[in-house]
Amino acid sequence: MQSLFESEDDSKYSFEAVKDFIGESFNELRKVYKAYGAMGGGSTMSMTEFLAMIRDCKLIDKHFTSQDVDLVFIKTNIEIDEITGERVEIALNPNKALTTTEFVEAIVRVAHGTYLSSSSLQFSKTKRFLTPIVKQVFIRIN
Repeated sequence: MQSLFESEDDSKYSFEAVKDFIGESFNELRKVYKAYGAMGGGSTMSMTEFLAMIRDCKLIDKHFTSQDVDLVFIKTNIEIDEITGERVEIALNPNKALTTTEFVEAIVRVAHGTYLSSSSLQFSKTKRFLTPIVKQVFIRIN
């Protein structure tokens, strides 16, 4: 996820600001994750459940499409061995499902895709972009 910040003037600061915001919002994000993950009867979030959440929050438009959501899901869910560069399967991370941590990463990627595709602002403003997403998603389950 840190690679999303590489083009920033101060990428380390931007990444830390997003990490802080995620930490502050983690309980709400976890509730959302559990609510949507439970739709399929499991303890993880499938691509269908993730797409349903994004649609429920009305985050899909002409700039950020359902195909973009699919790519976010796939990029977030794939596991790569850092040494070999090969894709690996992890028993605790079922294929085609997001764990809690991957869900959080996916939300950051959605914020990046949603707001940067229609704005020239730098990603250092991510906290401003994540706030409405987290609020929209949390409101949907309450």
